[in-house]
Amino acid sequence: MARSGFKLNPNLKAQWAGAMGELRGLLNPKDPQSAQRIVMLSGRRFVKNVVDITPPATGSSGSDAKKRGEAAIMGDLLRLAMPVTVAGTPKAARDVLATAEDLLAAHAKARASSTGRVNPRNRKEKLFTSNAAFNQALTALQKNVGWLAAGLNAAATRLGFSLPAWIKRHGNRFGAIEVKMTNTSIRIRIIQNVPFADNVSGYGRRWDFALKKEIESIRAQIKAIWAKKTARAKARLKR
Repeated sequence: MARSGFKLNPNLKAQWAGAMGELRGLLNPKDPQSAQRIVMLSGRRFVKNVVDITPPATGSSGSDAKKRGEAAIMGDLLRLAMPVTVAGTPKAARDVLATAEDLLAAHAKARASSTGRVNPRNRKEKLFTSNAAFNQALTALQKNVGWLAAGLNAAATRLGFSLPAWIKRHGNRFGAIEVKMTNTSIRIRIIQNVPFADNVSGYGRRWDFALKKEIESIRAQIKAIWAKKTARAKARLKR
């Protein structure tokens, strides 16, 4: 499992392969469908793990994450603009106030490539804008919440589950997934092509963390299977 722009930690990939091999051996090593099923389920959990720690999510991709992203955008806009009411004629107001388009342009110029957040140093003076123009720009920008995780929409669909609506709304154009199956193996390659993803600080480490969490999940399954086998063996000895 990998993404364009960076590669998963090879040590973690080796650990995942080893844990998956042990799990397959405990279930039914001669059944290719069983092997395919557990790998696909592992891929599903891995994708969910990534989404749950992709900004604005910090552990869960629920509605709170969406609200957090929307609130961050409002905070960034307030760094750039001040909604005000101007007395006088409409023409006088237009001469003083910035439009929603002006605010969107200022927002794009002030964003830091490493975080996607507004750096107030990129603009020394605030724009004055009407409440209507401010809200128009805010609505347009808040619709972008979920773009970074949307690179995994295609993978989620192929692996049999849906991401939250605020991520799913961006469609599958930012990512892809390749699944290759044979009688003896299965390979999943996940491609995330959100344009600015490579600039997001620490994003690659989040994928490694997600894979580490999945390795722990597989090992927990192995431990549970061995516990059941041990319990059955002890029960037989008591008969």
